[in-house]
Amino acid sequence: MPVVLIEALAAGTPVVSTDCPGGPREVLQGGMVGRLVPVGYPKALSEAMKEALLQQPDHQGDKKLLFSRPEARNMLFLSRHRS
Repeated sequence: MPVVLIEALAAGTPVVSTDCPGGPREVLQGGMVGRLVPVGYPKALSEAMKEALLQQPDHQGDKKLLFSRPEARNMLFLSRHRS
């Protein structure tokens, strides 16, 4: 589980991730609450990072969308209470 993505979204930080196996697509809700780029495309990753840095995200809107799904709330709870 990509805990760092969950924690970054909870903090309102813009998120960019590769669409690798292991959960980023699910956590970022298919790219709706963070940017997803294909694995193996460094140019796409750098462009997405640049866009994330230049844009002023709507943190409250992102959080509302993220936490509208029960599984997202559960993932955040688990990430904060892991041993």
